[in-house]
Amino acid sequence: MISRATAKGFAVLCCCLAMAACTGNGGRAARQTVDSLDLKAYSFRYRDVDSLESLSKEALRLSGGFDEFALLNLAYAAYQRMDYQRVDSLLATLEDRSNDQVILLCVDVTRMKTAQRTNDGLSYYSARRSALGRMKRIEEERGDLSERDERLYLYATSEFNIILSTYYFYQENDSLAREAIEAVRRMNLSQRDLPQWIYYNYMVGSGGLTKDSDPKRVALSEFDHLVITYSLSRRLQYIYFEANALQSLSLLYEHNRDLIEQNRHDDYKMLEAL
Repeated sequence: MISRATAKGFAVLCCCLAMAACTGNGGRAARQTVDSLDLKAYSFRYRDVDSLESLSKEALRLSGGFDEFALLNLAYAAYQRMDYQRVDSLLATLEDRSNDQVILLCVDVTRMKTAQRTNDGLSYYSARRSALGRMKRIEEERGDLSERDERLYLYATSEFNIILSTYYFYQENDSLAREAIEAVRRMNLSQRDLPQWIYYNYMVGSGGLTKDSDPKRVALSEFDHLVITYSLSRRLQYIYFEANALQSLSLLYEHNRDLIEQNRHDDYKMLEAL
């Protein structure tokens, strides 16, 4: 017969196991909520910086104060607000506390983006060198990435090449600028990361990155990419790209009115009606 003490001990053990199970389930549910908030915040990067910040702060609160994706999103919001001191502070926190190579690659890419905007060549080259090293290491273990890290890796590598293309474009090295943007095209972003796909189309449409010796074909190709950018941005409320695409379309149309009217009649009528 089981003694009273043994029975009591068994009951306590069962209670502890039940509590641990509840805690585990609650922890998983909380993690899923945080992940959902992070993804939703990411979708607001080119739409609404206030919503991006609000969702990221909520994710940070629910995570207990440290959530890598939320901090990346907040760094991007600070970048959009041109608060570069806060960008640096948030990225430094990630560098100090994270050992996730994909997260740290995103940090490198954000540092490249910030350095490019602030004309800090030394920081740009340092971050670029670090990013190249991380991408090489990550590719060696690409199959082991979690779903979240695979998504972030796609973002980081596409952003890296867009930044690189911009750098070469302003260096008047058109060949390398096109090579970098071509790497983005091969990522099939339209099915995997719509905001980055819109960004890619905007860059090709506005950056003179079409490889063709015929100026008419170049103009029509740029027009097509800008129409994709504008149409998707307008439908999905990516205000940042909607406004920039419309401005670029106006400039392109100003210099190619007859060509566009004759070869892109339906798109021309759509834009004329705006």
